[in-house]
Amino acid sequence: MSRYLDLHHRISVIDFILEYVEYLPSDSLIRTRAEQVAHDAQHGGQVSRETLAAVARDVGRAAWVPRVVLGRYLRTQAGKDDEWRRVIAAVSNSTAHLLERFKKSEGASSLEEVLAHDESGQALHDAERIEISEVRIHLLPNMWHEVKERLADDARTAQTLLARIEEHIKRYRETGLGESELDAGDILSQVEDWEDRVYFGGEVLDPEKLEAEVVFERSAEGEGGDRVE
Repeated sequence: MSRYLDLHHRISVIDFILEYVEYLPSDSLIRTRAEQVAHDAQHGGQVSRETLAAVARDVGRAAWVPRVVLGRYLRTQAGKDDEWRRVIAAVSNSTAHLLERFKKSEGASSLEEVLAHDESGQALHDAERIEISEVRIHLLPNMWHEVKERLADDARTAQTLLARIEEHIKRYRETGLGESELDAGDILSQVEDWEDRVYFGGEVLDPEKLEAEVVFERSAEGEGGDRVE
């Protein structure tokens, strides 16, 4: 099963921590610990795989609301324009010129539209795309910190949604208690997949669909039958 983050791949986990910890407030205890753990792991410290995985999960969970709310903002025209201005200001003059020229010639409305355009490969080569990608990695967390106050209502709504998602995942995990080793393993694997999608992929899962899974598992338990794959 393909996952957003391979928790056995040490470098990938460290990279995830360092990228998404930037969304957290500078005085966050999670951020302070994550930065220290990542530093130790990069400089020969004895940091276990389990510790790295736990820290990555904490960072992913704490960064979920900022990622989701900022993502929604970036789908509005105001957000698209905001990102465009910031990227143009941050990339090299030559890359900025290519972006501006392509956007004007194709009538694109956003950076995402420019990058996804079928013809953009002729204007933007690998070097420019790598530059833009690296700029965005650092730009988006800074953008979040600048716009989060005016998106506070959206952030509260997203926080409530995250709590609902986590509650349904927790209830699904509990259906594995008392199950056979095989069935409990299947349930744990599904939980890990959902948590990967939420914490590491930044996905928004549908609480109603999660609840349906909980109801199904509990009804299967009550009937004493095998789980349906």
